[in-house]
Amino acid sequence: MQTTEQDSQAIPFELIYESQDGVSPHWLYQQEVETMRAAGLTVVLSPSKGSKTLLRRGRIIDEEDFPTDPRYLQDGRTYSNYNRIDRWYPRIADLTIPTVFSDCLDAGAAAAVEELGWSRAFVKNSVKSLVEDDPLDSVWPDVCFDRMLEKFSKNPRKGPYALRQYLAPEHFESEHRYWVMGNQIHHSSGQIPEIVREAKARLDVFGGVFYTIDATDSLIVEINGGESSDRKTDNTAEDFARWIRDAFMSPKSV
Repeated sequence: MQTTEQDSQAIPFELIYESQDGVSPHWLYQQEVETMRAAGLTVVLSPSKGSKTLLRRGRIIDEEDFPTDPRYLQDGRTYSNYNRIDRWYPRIADLTIPTVFSDCLDAGAAAAVEELGWSRAFVKNSVKSLVEDDPLDSVWPDVCFDRMLEKFSKNPRKGPYALRQYLAPEHFESEHRYWVMGNQIHHSSGQIPEIVREAKARLDVFGGVFYTIDATDSLIVEINGGESSDRKTDNTAEDFARWIRDAFMSPKSV
């Protein structure tokens, strides 16, 4: 196969976007891709031979499905450490919502919740809840375990189920998404709560350089791998692109 001009040139940094058809980025990322290109970032569907550093953007995947190319900023293990609640929760248990884990959603899981004195629990698998339109879709006993299992089975994930103490919606009214890129924490407001800084300090043990912290001023809600997180509307598209460019495209970062 003939080497293309792009493959033969040294490219400091490429954003690799998931694609459904092999021709264009997944529709979920169309607007983001336009902003990235406007910021001077290189966007492709597969790595170029001459690229030095790669960053994946796509939907949630399991650790073993993460690209193995060593040029990626994070490997599958690191991505999953931030994406799976059973891995990050023990590091910040006192900063976040009380949670218990169960391999099955059954009578034993119900007993564990009731033993803690919780009347309701918010349920997710190791990476994602069932919430689409209605937050109660993932709340037990409002929705029975059998119905949840039926829905979870459509997109199975490795790891245990997480049963989190149910908190009323008003607890999350001031929730924001904070982005960790390199060693910096970002939010378009410029304001970073101390609890977010503390969470990052503890999570540094995983060695990650691209992940999100969802939090209020007094509560960590959850952690997610950056590769499969959306920026959230409280962060501007332009800021998001600039943060990525400054963190990973500058000479000192690559």
